[in-house]
Amino acid sequence: MVMPFGTKAVEPAVQGAPAKIDFDALWSKALAPALTELGYEPVRADQYKKLSNAAKEKADQARHRDYLDRAIEHYESGMRLDLNDFYPSSNLPRLYKERAEEGDDESAALAARIAMLACDRDTTSPWRNPTRLALAFDAADVETAKRYAKQVRRDGPAAWQLETTVKDLERSVGQVQDEAKRKSLEAMLADLKTLL
Repeated sequence: MVMPFGTKAVEPAVQGAPAKIDFDALWSKALAPALTELGYEPVRADQYKKLSNAAKEKADQARHRDYLDRAIEHYESGMRLDLNDFYPSSNLPRLYKERAEEGDDESAALAARIAMLACDRDTTSPWRNPTRLALAFDAADVETAKRYAKQVRRDGPAAWQLETTVKDLERSVGQVQDEAKRKSLEAMLADLKTLL
């Protein structure tokens, strides 16, 4: 199913309607059970990403590849449906780089650009800055990552969702080809982990 993640403000505001919708709760408490009852297998793109990671850890390459392809397919659908939502597009650079098929580097760069533009438009999401930090790591942009890391130290790890973001940063660092940039990002990541 393609739908938003997290909590989103209802815009424009509707009198008598809630100001925000928790789409994760809507999924787990209403949509997924209803789909199951109708005989469907309810799955969201983020679940395929988690399944792909678990299969990779177990060295189950066939399942890992299947889940990776499915995660990419679902995140691409989400990105096409709402270019203003940075969540789907922000996950794609790491997934494309991991898959490493012909054209995936270009697709990763495009998805990262779309995610950054969406971050620029969404000034209220608590995930805006963590996403920017992850995109800097994805791009191996050491200077931008340093600037964000300095802000993480200033604002504190909770404001940057650091406990959750660290896994994506680790994945990004592992994909950096340039040794000097990788070592710089590894050191920065190690420093950020001391805040947890």
